[in-house]
Amino acid sequence: MWVSKEEKKYMEEYAAQQEKYLFGIEPSPEPKPICNKKWAWIEVDGERQMQWVDNVTMKAYKRDGYETTDVEIPNYKFERWCRPMDL
Repeated sequence: MWVSKEEKKYMEEYAAQQEKYLFGIEPSPEPKPICNKKWAWIEVDGERQMQWVDNVTMKAYKRDGYETTDVEIPNYKFERWCRPMDL
């Protein structure tokens, strides 16, 4: 069956409305990016610091108070992950 582009657009909108009405199906929202940054004790230039470390890539990031930043720490030595009592 041939339909015009405009009619096809309206048919698709109508089908989406019917699916939502009948089955409660809605398009899924965009997934949020997963933040893998965790608190860790690291050693930078002989000084022990608590900074953010990505637990997948093991890159360390400087902190701004308790907030994360995108400023990487190039050379560091990982000691251990922080425990709740460290925070």
